[in-house]
Amino acid sequence: MPGSNPLLRVLLTCLVLLAAGRAPAVELPDFTTLVEQYAPAVVSVSARTAAKDAADEPDEDKPGKPPVQNPFEGTPFEEPFRRFFEQMPHGNSPRPRELPASIGSGFVISADGYVLTNAHVVEGADTVTVGLRDRTELIAKVIGADKRSDVALLKI
Repeated sequence: MPGSNPLLRVLLTCLVLLAAGRAPAVELPDFTTLVEQYAPAVVSVSARTAAKDAADEPDEDKPGKPPVQNPFEGTPFEEPFRRFFEQMPHGNSPRPRELPASIGSGFVISADGYVLTNAHVVEGADTVTVGLRDRTELIAKVIGADKRSDVALLKI
């Protein structure tokens, strides 16, 4: 198309590509039966790591460390930040017993209690808990994990 508008050429090309790329509508399958059949095998997996002993803590976290001072003291921002700095842990505050949980899902893959989940969910965990559909929680043992494929096998 010599001498034609380049914008018009781009628009026409886009229209041709859109028309050629249109696929007939496909009806989605009904997943109701699959969900009813396999939902009982789906479980929740949570992993916790215990806090380190006081001997493993750096000197700055040991008892006797003074509370953190509010750097906004004497400014209009003092009051909004007062509670924040009062709640910050310091040497005299109790230490958490466990670090936050890693949470994921898994599937019961055998009647004798093997569960498949993601390796990153249970990596480094001291305690792994599997939650069943009926809200029962069971302690699980990590049988093995593969970081590369991000798969872990648990036994409940």
